[in-house]
Amino acid sequence: MPLIQARQIAKERGVDMVQIAQTPTEAVVKLIELGKFKYQQGKKEQKEKSHEKKTGSKIIRVGYLSQQHDLETKAKQADKFMADGYQVEISMMLRGRQKAHQDIAVKKLHSFLPLLATKHKVIRENKTPRGFIISISRA
Repeated sequence: MPLIQARQIAKERGVDMVQIAQTPTEAVVKLIELGKFKYQQGKKEQKEKSHEKKTGSKIIRVGYLSQQHDLETKAKQADKFMADGYQVEISMMLRGRQKAHQDIAVKKLHSFLPLLATKHKVIRENKTPRGFIISISRA
C-alpha cells in the first residue's frame, strides 16, 4: 500500500502512523493510537520492573540478652525478607562486659540460624570490634 494512502486512512480513523521497519524499497508502518500505545508500554515496563529480583540486604539486630521468643520473632521477619529476595545480615553488638563473654554471644547467634524456616546458606561470618555479623541468603 502506498504511503500516501496509508496517511489518508490514518487521518480518517484519527490514529497515528508508527514506523516499524525500514527497508530500501518500502517502509512498514502500523496504525495505532499513540497515547494508548505509550500508556500500554509504560504499564508493561512497570510490570516487568515489579517482577525483578530485589537486591540489597536487610539487617536484623539480635541482642546479647535476647530471649528465645525475641529470636523466634526476628527469625520470622528474616524469613519474610528472604522470601522477598533480600540478603539478611544478623548482627549482634557487644557492649562493655559482654565483650568478655564472646563465646556465649557466638552460641546465641548460631542458635538463631536453626529458627529460620526457609532454607538458607551462610555467605560470611564476620567478627568486628563491636560484635559479630552473619550474612545469609536464600539457598
